[in-house]
Amino acid sequence: VSQSRYLSGQWLKNLSLDAGLRLTTFEGQSYLSPRLYARYAPAPDFSLKASYGQYQQFVRQLYHEDRFGRNFQYWVLSDNRFPVAVSNSFMLGFSYKNKWFDLDVEGYSKDTKGVMEHALQYTGLSVDDGKPVTPRYNLFLGEGRVQGIDILLQKSTPTYAWWAAYTLSKATQSFPNVLRGSPFPAPNDRRHQLKLNGQYSLKRFNLGATYIFSSGRPYTDLSLVNSPVNDRTQLRPEERVSYLNDYHRVDLYAHYTFPMRTAEGTIGINLFNVTNHNNVKYRQFIYSFVT
Repeated sequence: VSQSRYLSGQWLKNLSLDAGLRLTTFEGQSYLSPRLYARYAPAPDFSLKASYGQYQQFVRQLYHEDRFGRNFQYWVLSDNRFPVAVSNSFMLGFSYKNKWFDLDVEGYSKDTKGVMEHALQYTGLSVDDGKPVTPRYNLFLGEGRVQGIDILLQKSTPTYAWWAAYTLSKATQSFPNVLRGSPFPAPNDRRHQLKLNGQYSLKRFNLGATYIFSSGRPYTDLSLVNSPVNDRTQLRPEERVSYLNDYHRVDLYAHYTFPMRTAEGTIGINLFNVTNHNNVKYRQFIYSFVT
């Protein structure tokens, strides 16, 4: 059950404020979610903005790492074992426009309580008398933090449109029983992300190209665990965490719009990864036993 109440107003001609409060009842417990957004525009082409919000995730993500180092995401419903995730988000930014481009910049920070990871306490395979031991998984509960800045530069006219989006971010998580709560890279950590898009319109034809770049995500590199102790709770990040190769992709597209009786139809072609770049999704480690 969810109920929301919002209040908005404008002061001093250039200052606007939106405030809201959401009440959600889940499994007999009530959760309050305040929201606040402020915008100040001292000039027509420049404005400042800030926001704060508290959010709950009742259907939330669970990260599972198998014994071969691969990481998977699952959606689970919160219950006594899987707590409701609660996050506090802050944003501060500005917007600027001129005849050449539109610029939007936002800095943000998000702290989450109730982060979950399902993984082996002892990484890799455990062996007893030359034979693999049935793995035992633990559910680690802790906190997460994401901080970063988004920059969007764009321009649109009837003939062409282009935009460039760049994100610099850092995502970490920490668990009380892993290195005494010391933070380490989260599975969704992407330090740099860049997206470029350009489109040219010629009557009913639209031609465009897109380039996507992303830093490689972190993963548990079992080849780094060389010491006899492979206890995840004792291993430092540099002893088990590596990053995949950077992600690159170039796409091209061409669309043609044609009139119909009461509407319009579109036909086109999209070419993905035209440079045939080899993007690695995950690394898997294979074990063998000498008997």
